[in-house]
Amino acid sequence: MSVKKQFLIMLTLATLGQGCFEISGSVQESEPTGVPSPEGFVAFREGFGAIPGPSPAPISPRGATAEVTWTKEIPFIPSDVTVIRQHKSTPSVAILQNLTTALDIPAGAIQARPTTDVLTLAWRDGVGYRWSYNARSNHVAFDRITKSTRLISPALPGDEAIIRLATSFLDDRGVKQKTGTPFLSFSWNVWWANEIKDNRCHSNETLARIRFIATQDPTIYPSLSVLPRRTEVATCQPPVYPTGHVVNFHKVQDEQDVFDASGRQVLAAQIVVNATDGTAESGWFEIEKDADRSNYPARSLEDVTNHLLLGGTNDVTQFGPGNRIVINEFSNSLYEHNVEVNGEERTYFIPAITAYGSVFRGGREESYSTVVPLLDLAEYAP
Repeated sequence: MSVKKQFLIMLTLATLGQGCFEISGSVQESEPTGVPSPEGFVAFREGFGAIPGPSPAPISPRGATAEVTWTKEIPFIPSDVTVIRQHKSTPSVAILQNLTTALDIPAGAIQARPTTDVLTLAWRDGVGYRWSYNARSNHVAFDRITKSTRLISPALPGDEAIIRLATSFLDDRGVKQKTGTPFLSFSWNVWWANEIKDNRCHSNETLARIRFIATQDPTIYPSLSVLPRRTEVATCQPPVYPTGHVVNFHKVQDEQDVFDASGRQVLAAQIVVNATDGTAESGWFEIEKDADRSNYPARSLEDVTNHLLLGGTNDVTQFGPGNRIVINEFSNSLYEHNVEVNGEERTYFIPAITAYGSVFRGGREESYSTVVPLLDLAEYAP
């Protein structure tokens, strides 16, 4: 391979990792007082123009729905909110042209004004991991080539030690991520402590269930059998635990937690750790992208209140009449609005209020959360 080709490939891979050269074939029209962006200048006010995609808030009929009340005041709503638009994740024309040149793809196959639809990369490192990058999802995934065959263990490290294994894996590879405090998707330590507190222990049948769970995908929340009480079994069996533990990292943008339409926090990374041999087995993380910002007029308090009564993005009609939803906590957050534009997924972060509480139905209490975006996207959708 020529020196020129080697240089072009190295330059292209380096810029892919850094998110550089985000150049679009079209330039956005806006006021000349905006902030420089790879996609043109962004005006201070309504600089993204019409934000595409339907509003996530439901439009439910009054009546025939669960009753919604809250015990705290709705947070202050400013007159304007700052909408964040993430830069495109698919490589720009410049990177596409560099790649095709380095690979000796004829220029005639590219023609004028090409657009990148899909880009994936796959490679192996020198320490036993397979890696892949998907530009559309903006995710890097990894998988340990030779995994441990040991699926269960009688020993269980503390939760903090398991989380440190996951964070160290990312730190050692230079992954710079703005996330909330990492946490275990499911804590076997907490589960077992509660079982002991309830005077329960393992039988042969429940141990068989644990062994089966250990053969399944650890990212799926385990379906556990109820352990018998110590007085209900002839002999309590020593506990065993799956060796795979899932560590999640919540997404944070501009120092605010990011939520989806269901009211759940969005993940920025997920690592499966083998706590027995102290290695990361598999996982993924999102590549941080630069973003542009512009102000939009916010919904009024009355509008936010009406949408909250309808359940925000978590429609109350699913719970039916005669049931109650009680909200006892609010927080300021961002709603992740993903929408396809010209065949490419774009991400907007819309300021929002997240509400937490409980839904009471059929004599049961269940957790409830929802999001009310502070921007009425229906007014902007083309």
